[in-house]
Amino acid sequence: MTNLIIDASSDKIFLKIIASSKSYTNNYPNSKNNFEKLIILIQEFMNTKSISFDNLDNIYINRGPGSFSGIRNSLSVIKGINFTKKINYFCYSYFDLFETLENDTYLILENISDSFYIKNLDQNKFEMLNIDKLKNLQNKRLVFINLTDSSINKIKTYFPQSCEFLKINLEDIPNLCDKFKIKKNLINPLYIS
Repeated sequence: MTNLIIDASSDKIFLKIIASSKSYTNNYPNSKNNFEKLIILIQEFMNTKSISFDNLDNIYINRGPGSFSGIRNSLSVIKGINFTKKINYFCYSYFDLFETLENDTYLILENISDSFYIKNLDQNKFEMLNIDKLKNLQNKRLVFINLTDSSINKIKTYFPQSCEFLKINLEDIPNLCDKFKIKKNLINPLYIS
């Protein structure tokens, strides 16, 4: 099975190919220039690994939250690939992959400039908060997803109580999408402003 994973929700566009027991990763700046040529970047990356669209079984794409332009453009490209090549795609959010945690839990993804995307599992509510407003949640269960090491250290200074830090690797996405029954060929972008 050969899978392509695309994540353009942050400051970089991440591409990952998982083919049998091998995986390959590349990333590019998340810029207007790269949005406009995303299909070319994907094709060139696949060519360097001698993989064509005809070899792909599935495509997994991050639907957000994150960079509006990155999400919109990557979803458009994948929809075009699906239309022309009939390759199934799965749109996931890191928030989707933790729906089974208990209520009164806040899932948190880092944005830019000390701001965070937050999902309150109790209310199924999304919002974006800066670090000062995030401090108001000190007595809640906070689960931070995919923070950098420097961000983890910063968060620990703001929240001396124990916070949970989860790291999701791109190669885990296909199994997690299967486990949490992410539907195929359904675009449902998650934009938070």
